[in-house]
This record gives sequence, structure tokens and C-alpha cells, in this order.
Amino acid sequence: MEKATFIKAEDLMGLVVNEDGTIQIPDHIEIFIREDPKVTIQKKIDELEEELSIMKEPTDEELIEEGRMMNRYFHLNEELEQLKEEIK
Repeated sequence: MEKATFIKAEDLMGLVVNEDGTIQIPDHIEIFIREDPKVTIQKKIDELEEELSIMKEPTDEELIEEGRMMNRYFHLNEELEQLKEEIK
């Protein structure tokens, strides 16, 4: 389905306005109401702040160890040692 970013005036000519002021949307037209982008961003900020509030800042030692585990050289070295252990 093609996303429309504008609507022509003639597309609005045939719309029916109900007694309560609401407009009937024809079957061939779909309208999506998106959340305000600022609200979406604020929700993400709130989620991140909540997650960070339950965490503690890692120590230098923890960062070094995590970096070592994530580094490909150390990962390959660990894999090599495990394989060597398996064939002993």
C-alpha cells in the first residue's frame, strides 16, 4: 500500500459528516494517528533513565575484563584453548 503524505481537496469533497461532527472515513482511505515524536523520544528517555537508575557504573577492572571478553583476539585465544583441552 502506498503511503500518502498529502490529500487532495477533491478527496475530501465526498466525506460524510455525522450529526455529532465526526467524519466517516471511506473504506479506500486509512488514517493513522501517530504519537507526537517528542512524546516518543521522552518515553525512550524515561526508559533509559529507569534502566540506568538500577545499574551501577562499572569499575575500570570490570570494563577491562568486558573489553577483553569482547575483543576478537581474546575470544579466538579462548576458543583455541578450549579446543586444545578437548583433544587432550
